[in-house]
Amino acid sequence: MADSQHLRMLRRGVQAWNTWRRHNPEVHPDLREARLREADLAEVNLDKCDLRSSDLALANLGKARFQHSDLSGADLRSAHLAWADLQGATLKNAKLSGTDLCGTDFTDCDLCDEDLNHARMRSMNALVRGYSLFSNAAFPDYFSSKTKFTRANLSAAKFTGKDDSRENIGSFLDLATCEGLESATFAEPDFLKRYVSDAFAYAHSPDSPDARSEDLVRTVLEAIEYLRALYHDDDSPRELLVVIETISQELIKYLTTHPQVLYEIRPRQFEEIVAEILASFGWEVQLMPPVRYGGYAIYAISKDIESGLRTSWVIECKKYHEGNKVGVELVRALYGVKHLVGASNALLATTSFFTRGAKQIKASRYDIDLKDFQRLWTG
Repeated sequence: MADSQHLRMLRRGVQAWNTWRRHNPEVHPDLREARLREADLAEVNLDKCDLRSSDLALANLGKARFQHSDLSGADLRSAHLAWADLQGATLKNAKLSGTDLCGTDFTDCDLCDEDLNHARMRSMNALVRGYSLFSNAAFPDYFSSKTKFTRANLSAAKFTGKDDSRENIGSFLDLATCEGLESATFAEPDFLKRYVSDAFAYAHSPDSPDARSEDLVRTVLEAIEYLRALYHDDDSPRELLVVIETISQELIKYLTTHPQVLYEIRPRQFEEIVAEILASFGWEVQLMPPVRYGGYAIYAISKDIESGLRTSWVIECKKYHEGNKVGVELVRALYGVKHLVGASNALLATTSFFTRGAKQIKASRYDIDLKDFQRLWTG
């Protein structure tokens, strides 16, 4: 049972409790089986506390500190844990169903056997829904400032099924954007790769609540951007590269089989897709700001694998309807930008097609390339 003195002190008020903790940092309060349901404990310092089997359901624990605390078996259902610090905490068999985990830091946390079913892990403007894969528990989700799972033990987590996706609860598509998953422990080493494949199949289903093409493309591109940002050198783990390659390939496959999507997305999203396609072929890609005056959307460096030669490119993207062909003027303008920037080559990509005059310019010059609707997916 909880130490009655500590429990009475905590109930008196968070400010008084935190003041006492500052003056008694060596004390590790015993709050086992403490009954704190619906308590307002925002920003409370519960570092290194024994909170095993405590009742914190529906409690306000926003920005609370639980570093290295033992929350094994604790009831945190529907509690508000947004931006809480759970670094190094133990949550074995804890109940987190419906808990708001937006931005929560689980670094080095033991989440083995966790029940995270329908937990809201929104981290800013989306949610990550779970995935039935493991045994003994359940889990969900999402994005920036991302819920952190660096070195967390998720090896026994059981992600909730695709059929459980509900409005205002979470999306099955967003797991890849949780921060630190590349170093978290999973039961299966190829989990992320399998998740990506299943997520695309789920998103492509016309019956899926997340099947809106614009949301799908945005989610995929955000996931890729985040995964790429995890590492800034040439020593990225092969597992991470496989995930990125898989996402890129699935995106290209999806757009190839659902070409109408290109006419539904915004022009900026088309630029992002072209940038990702080039990156999937090994190019170094820099996407220009949305508001620009340079006459091109992307600056890229291609590399010939055999010779090692690197070539610079300026790339413009035109999201036109298929009946609105790209003409000579735009090709000439991009060619002029190429000389102005000092790039070796120019490429113009479009969701439409090129006029005969535009094709003639390409035929007479080795340093410009045109990618129309039918050639977007080739190297």
